[in-house]
Amino acid sequence: MHEFSHCYDCGQAKEKGNICPLCEKCYFDNDFDSKMMQCAKCDLWIHADCEGLSGDQYECLSELPDNIPYICKKCDNDPGEAKPKWYIELMEEMQAGFDRVGTPVL
Repeated sequence: MHEFSHCYDCGQAKEKGNICPLCEKCYFDNDFDSKMMQCAKCDLWIHADCEGLSGDQYECLSELPDNIPYICKKCDNDPGEAKPKWYIELMEEMQAGFDRVGTPVL
């Protein structure tokens, strides 16, 4: 299966499309512990670690409004933009939360 580059279970996951496009590691439908988010463009699931997100950033990402979609690194087609819009909004939301509790972001 897949020229023996994967074990049987991972080969099955890859055939279903259950593979992070950034690290190319498989995931399983019943894996509810992995921190992953779905790209609004390609519809694939991405590990938060692969995007370089901390646990707090991952948790805050789900709080962003629906009009600020998460777009993965592979689908982000705006090389002129330093950071994607979702990331800028995420950091602003986190800063607002820190400001509410009086803790500066380092």
